Amino acid sequence: MLRSIFEKWPDSEVEARESHTVLSCLFSAVEDNDNAIAAWNVSSRRASCQSCFESLSDVTIFLCKQCLAVWLCTDCHSSLLSDDLPPEMCNKKHNFLEIPEYDSSEWEETGDAMIKVRDSILPRKDWLDGLRVQWNVTEEQLARKKAEEEAEARASDIIGRRVGKWWKESRKQDGAVQATNNN
Repeated sequence: MLRSIFEKWPDSEVEARESHTVLSCLFSAVEDNDNAIAAWNVSSRRASCQSCFESLSDVTIFLCKQCLAVWLCTDCHSSLLSDDLPPEMCNKKHNFLEIPEYDSSEWEETGDAMIKVRDSILPRKDWLDGLRVQWNVTEEQLARKKAEEEAEARASDIIGRRVGKWWKESRKQDGAVQATNNN
């Protein structure tokens, strides 16, 4: 999954925010909470609670680690825990990553090109490059994997054509044998 995200990393800021949201959900699921919070803060502060649809900017957020795409405000998370939300929303027995209230003034100070991870502020590109190395999805690895997949596709194509040719020839031979037997 991470490979496919990094393979198609978008150029536009809007699409990059969506990719950061996916990263946040994936990192949360694998207990990489620091990177999950960092990715969420880049991407989803314009998101809405998936239950009440209120804005999630400048509030504590609860990101479900099992559903991978459920984020709730504090009130809705409390409602879930007290069985006041429909069961198809999520399960109160699931684990949640609590993402602390966001400090928008801090974001304005750091700018879009930077990201806060734990207590450090890093260039977002450096953070992403570090994630690629950490999760074995560097540009070189992506290029090598793509080349392997292309080679496999070419080999499959060649094998498919040879099998098709063999099948046609065997049908012709079967027809010739049948014609000879009928005479």
